[in-house]
Amino acid sequence: MQQTVNEAEFTVTKLVNERNGLMVQLEEEKRKCEDLLFRFEEESVNKDDIQVINTVNESRIKQLEEELAEERRERVAQLERDSIKLFEAEEELTRLHAIRSYKSLTFKLYAILFAFFPQLPLYRIGLLDLESRNQSLEEIKNSLEKEAREKSGLVNECVERIRELELELSKTQQESTSHSESESRLERELEATRQSLQNKEILLENMKQEFEKSANLLSEELRKSKETIETMRRENASERDSIINVLLSESRQTIEEKDRLIKVKTEELENESRRLLEQQNVALEGLKTENIKRIHELSESFEQQLRAKDSKIEEVSQQLSQKVSETERLLAELAAERELRKKKDEELIDALRKLEELSMKLKLAEESNNALSKQIQDYRSKSDDNIKIIHEKQQLEQDLASLIASEEKSTAQLNKLNEELRVRDRELAELRNANVAQLEEITKRFEAQINEKVKYIDEISADVAQKALMLAKLEKDIADLKAIIASKDEEIKHLLEKTSELQDALTLSEQTKTNLESELRVFESNVQNLNQQIVRSEEKISQLSLQKEKLECDVASAISSSTDSSEQLSKYNEDLRKKEKELDEAREKIFHVESTLRQTEGKLSNTETESNKNAALVEQLRSEKSNLESHIGDTKKSNADYVEKIREYERKENELSAKLKESEHIKKNLEEKSDEIAKLTERLTKKEEEIANLCGEHKTLQNSHEEQISSSQKQIADLSTELATSRDEIKNLQKFKNKLEADQSANLWSIEELTEKLKVESDTSSNLKNLIQEKSLKLQDTENKLSELQKTHDALINDKAAADNNLTTSLNTMTSTIEELNGKLKDAERMIRDKTDEVSKARAETEKSQAQIIEMDATISSMKEKHIRSSDELKNAQEAATQKQSIVNELTEVKTALENSVKSLETQLSNLHEKLDKREKLLAEMEVKIKESGTSKKEEILKLQNSLECEIVAKQKKVEDINKQNKELEEKLQSSQYAVDKHKTDLNDKENIIGKLKAQIKALEDAQVERIKAEQQSRNEETKLKQNELSGANKRIHELQHAMNALEKQLKEQADLARTMENNEKEVKKNVQNLQEKLNVAKTEETRLLGELSRLEKENKQVTAKWTETTNQLKLSHENLKNAYDGDMKQHIVAKLQEENDTVKSQIDFLNSVIVDMQRKNESLLCKIEVLEMGVPANEAEDYTRSTLDKRTAAPRMFCDICDRFDLHETEDCPRQAQDFSDRVPERAAKSKKQSVERPYCENCEMFGHDTGDCDDAETF
Repeated sequence: MQQTVNEAEFTVTKLVNERNGLMVQLEEEKRKCEDLLFRFEEESVNKDDIQVINTVNESRIKQLEEELAEERRERVAQLERDSIKLFEAEEELTRLHAIRSYKSLTFKLYAILFAFFPQLPLYRIGLLDLESRNQSLEEIKNSLEKEAREKSGLVNECVERIRELELELSKTQQESTSHSESESRLERELEATRQSLQNKEILLENMKQEFEKSANLLSEELRKSKETIETMRRENASERDSIINVLLSESRQTIEEKDRLIKVKTEELENESRRLLEQQNVALEGLKTENIKRIHELSESFEQQLRAKDSKIEEVSQQLSQKVSETERLLAELAAERELRKKKDEELIDALRKLEELSMKLKLAEESNNALSKQIQDYRSKSDDNIKIIHEKQQLEQDLASLIASEEKSTAQLNKLNEELRVRDRELAELRNANVAQLEEITKRFEAQINEKVKYIDEISADVAQKALMLAKLEKDIADLKAIIASKDEEIKHLLEKTSELQDALTLSEQTKTNLESELRVFESNVQNLNQQIVRSEEKISQLSLQKEKLECDVASAISSSTDSSEQLSKYNEDLRKKEKELDEAREKIFHVESTLRQTEGKLSNTETESNKNAALVEQLRSEKSNLESHIGDTKKSNADYVEKIREYERKENELSAKLKESEHIKKNLEEKSDEIAKLTERLTKKEEEIANLCGEHKTLQNSHEEQISSSQKQIADLSTELATSRDEIKNLQKFKNKLEADQSANLWSIEELTEKLKVESDTSSNLKNLIQEKSLKLQDTENKLSELQKTHDALINDKAAADNNLTTSLNTMTSTIEELNGKLKDAERMIRDKTDEVSKARAETEKSQAQIIEMDATISSMKEKHIRSSDELKNAQEAATQKQSIVNELTEVKTALENSVKSLETQLSNLHEKLDKREKLLAEMEVKIKESGTSKKEEILKLQNSLECEIVAKQKKVEDINKQNKELEEKLQSSQYAVDKHKTDLNDKENIIGKLKAQIKALEDAQVERIKAEQQSRNEETKLKQNELSGANKRIHELQHAMNALEKQLKEQADLARTMENNEKEVKKNVQNLQEKLNVAKTEETRLLGELSRLEKENKQVTAKWTETTNQLKLSHENLKNAYDGDMKQHIVAKLQEENDTVKSQIDFLNSVIVDMQRKNESLLCKIEVLEMGVPANEAEDYTRSTLDKRTAAPRMFCDICDRFDLHETEDCPRQAQDFSDRVPERAAKSKKQSVERPYCENCEMFGHDTGDCDDAETF
């Protein structure tokens, strides 16, 4: 229903918009007519031509009106068709949903009945009929879906038509632009008709007044129509129809009244136009200038109206798009509701399936019970004599009775559910029938309404076509009024914005006023303080002047008494100078105080002027605010009406939400019932398990009974007579047993439930006990805390009371203490600077130690170089003594040992570099921590300062409040004086406390200074110890250097011996023995050197450990200094430390580059060693590199075993094979070896010409 009402409203709005468009077009045509009239009047055209043009324009207007009426009729018809189609489609969809739900529910009900009552064959026939009906309904559904698709296609066609109409509207807008251009041209020609326009303007003003009245009436009618629409929504469809008819009749009456007014006013206008035509040529020239201005204003107003109409058209298009989006959203909601219904149907199907499964399980249980009863009867016939079997049978029968009772309960529950389902089906059927009847009634009513509306629309269109010409002038005036209303709305908006701005200005002015008042009070207090200082300074000046006069009197008396008292005179003169200086200082202070007084007075005057200005502004703003509030009151009244409407809509929404809650409650009931069914299934499974257990026990008993049967068969003959009596008794007992079993089953259920409840309650009780224990502990803790807190609270209250009484007078003392603290902070900064200088000194010492470590590295590198030289010389000895391979092997072993030692030294160097890197990282972390702690301290100090300032401001405010109270309560001066005395006593106490605190601060500062001095002494002692250790290490290094020089000398001697070995083999052998002995000695020395190196490494580790300890101590000292004082100069210190860190890093980078160069040199030397081992001469060894070695393979050398020489010939080609050893040619007589000339080489510069010892290291650094 609401959708149909909304659609009807939408059509009404469309009609109104179309009417507005027609009115706009009519206004444009009217303007054209008027312009043409003016043009022809100016050009003095004959009246016949004017009449012809008027007739042409009138015919054109009639054509346009007819076209617009036809288009309007077509649109109205299309909209009605679309609304009818949509309504029919919605009805068909609702019918389909109802049919589907009815079909699914009936199918489920019959399925349930068929499952529980298989003895009802008549329902099968009904099911077949229903299936046939469902098929027919599905066919109808398919046909309806096809029709819905066709209708959606028609809707799309309607949308396309609407778009075409929009294009036509755009074209008409373009035409209107062309008309506006023609108007601009004609406006140039309107200069001649100014006097007539003035007269017409007077008439227009009168018309405007009349139209304002009519516009007010129309607005009231619109409000009434809105209210009637809302009542239409609340009431039923019949009442809505009557209201619509009333509204239509009212609209007709209004239209008739307007038509009458239009006729009257058109007649008046025609008469006036005739008069104006006679008066046109009288006063054209005198009013040209004035009319030009008014024409411009009118053109601007026309342009504004056109813009407003364009904006209205855009709003209408936006509303159309919103309605389309709303329809899409509604369709999406319908789809979601369909899916929810499908889900609910599926859930019902699942529940029915579960019920069927339960019924199957019940049937199986019944079958098993029947089988067990048969077995029991068989066992009775076999073992009537055994009492045990009877007891077991009783137990089984009790279980069966319990099962039967549970089955009966479940069947009763199922019957109840079936009855509820039937009742609900009936209710659903009734609701469907009622809905179908309501829908049919609604469709009939809507069809009647639509027919009536079509008739009314035809009549209205005819009336509009007839009366469009008469309405043109009125509509023009209405458009003017709308423009005026729009301008007034804009003015209201501007006024609201101004009100907001004025309110902001008021708040700002009040804030400034309060701030200025607070500043005035502060200045007054400052003035009082300054006046007090001036009085004190004047008193001091008076005292100093008195002292000066006394001194001058003393001087005069001294001069008169004795001429020899020059010393006393000089003293008196010095005293006089001091007093004069003090007088000058006091005068300067007075001058500064007076200047500050003048400044404060000027500020006070400025603040007073500003406060007066602000007061005037406040009054203006308040007056404007009152005016704006009156405007806003009117708007609020209109808003109240809208609020009432919104409340009505909210009531409807609340009713719908209540209905939704009822549906949710029904869903919850269904879910609870499904949960009960699940519980029944679980109970059935438990019973089945119990039956299985009983079957197992039954089998065991059967085995025992088979053994007993063999013994009891002998007694059967004797007891056969007693069977009849026992059977009768058994039947009676069975009846009694069934009753007991039922009671037992009920008791078992109750016992189980009670046990479960007991378990739950025991768990809850245990949990509660634990919670009680925990809460008791917490209560004890909280009580203790409360007692402590109460004590602290009492103490704080006492302290607060004392502090509140004392802080008012302690502000001045606090300022003085703050200045003293600032002085102390400066002293602390100086101390921190001193400490930072000490830290820099310690760092310089660490840098010195690092430099010493670097020197040790250099000595180790020189040791490496010497070892490399010794290896080169040993290679020369190998070439000289190739025959002694054993010696060569020993030398190679020595070389490998040396290489291992070199590698170990390199690893030690790398470890040292790693340690240095770690230390640098630690230093960086230290710097970061120092920065962080400095920033934190600064923040803390700033917070303290801010808190002190806030406290001062708060206390100042309190002082101001107290001053106000003193002004207001002048009658209570005695009590206030008593309070002032108390304040003074409290102040004295506070001053005493402050003195004690100052003494404590001084004691703490002295203790910190003593600690710092002790730490400095300990650091100095540690540095001295380190220096002593470093001097010892340097001495050991010098000893090692001497030992290396001795080794070099020995190596030179070995070279000389190798040369002498070329002359004599005997001498060579002796020299080889000497060399072996010397090599042993070198090995022993090397082992000793290695031991010393290990010892040095240990010492280095100890030094590093001590260094870490010192750094930690430095950190602690830094932290203590930071905790004690503010670090204003820490930024400079941090910058210095960063510079030092950068320098250290640059040195480390340089050392790393040096290490890389050393590694390259080591690689080149290893390459040379490999080349010499290949047998290449020493002069040519420098031409080989690693790449050439990798490419080149050593060529085999010729060797003769007879001659024991290389490169001459092989042993096979020796000419001395047939000769005796007496004829042997002496060795090395034919070819004497050239002595290799040694060239000095610098490994630092990698150049020949000078030795590494003679190189200037300064150039490398």
